[in-house]
Amino acid sequence: MKRAALVISIALVVLSGPALGLLAQAQEEDLSAGREWGLGARFLPQGLMPLAPGEVDPALTTAITLKYWTKGALGFEAGGWFSSYSDLWSSRSLTSLSGGVLFKLSDNPRADFYLAGRAISLNSFRKDDIICREPLREPGSSLSAEDEPVPPPWPCWPASSEGRSATLAVSLAAGLEWSRAREVATSFEVGLVYAQTMSTTSYFPPPEGEPIPLPQPEQETFASSSLGITLSLTLTFYFPRGS
Repeated sequence: MKRAALVISIALVVLSGPALGLLAQAQEEDLSAGREWGLGARFLPQGLMPLAPGEVDPALTTAITLKYWTKGALGFEAGGWFSSYSDLWSSRSLTSLSGGVLFKLSDNPRADFYLAGRAISLNSFRKDDIICREPLREPGSSLSAEDEPVPPPWPCWPASSEGRSATLAVSLAAGLEWSRAREVATSFEVGLVYAQTMSTTSYFPPPEGEPIPLPQPEQETFASSSLGITLSLTLTFYFPRGS
């Protein structure tokens, strides 16, 4: 019995080595291996807002992204988003498109370092309809101090104005992608963005018979450039391998 117990103990010790090795190998499985297509969202969290510089428009680093990784370390990305708002007096719209190349610097079981280069196009449109007129009153009557109209917090423009801006930017970022599971990953990026913006504002006269309280030029054009460091967080869902 003692000899049988000794043989069983030796066998368990011998077999436990490969078993533990296989278990460790399973725990260290490369979760990013074989990934191809992924759909994600890149944005700047509210908690990081105080750390991000104010010179770069946050819209340049915000996008719904589609990624594709080749069998090597090279990847491609396309992204963009659209927003629109309108009410009785104004309307707004914003369109962003971007494309980029990703290069994986390391391929670890859970955390992968990479570089990303992107080109970004951002276009916005704004229209304001404001008519400045005196309050209606009966002839010979006067308004008390309480009835006096409150002046608007903005200058009184002509009846309407349109503003358009176009921004072209390039970005170089270093990122860390941490895999929570085979299909879910979180990326944190620190990037450098250079952008050039051209803005044009057109003013239109009010309807015939309406006063023009402040004379304005028909069109104004401004050009500006910005350079700054950006922070962003990306949540990506990778489609199952082979799908």
